[in-house]
Amino acid sequence: MVHYMHTGSSDIYISVIDVNGKTIIQNRKINIGCKLNLGSSLKGSYIIQAKDKTGKILSVQKLIKN
Repeated sequence: MVHYMHTGSSDIYISVIDVNGKTIIQNRKINIGCKLNLGSSLKGSYIIQAKDKTGKILSVQKLIKN
């Protein structure tokens, strides 16, 4: 489970990409403070991109799911 906090716009768009470049989740709209459940995804390393409604990247984070 990923809990994303960011100041600014009330909506952000999340993309989750695995280490092989495969997009697991693309541009899912979430509200600030929302939890993103990755329970059905396989264990491994992922890149999480957060963008605003214009497509500007707000942050990029690495996630390791055990």
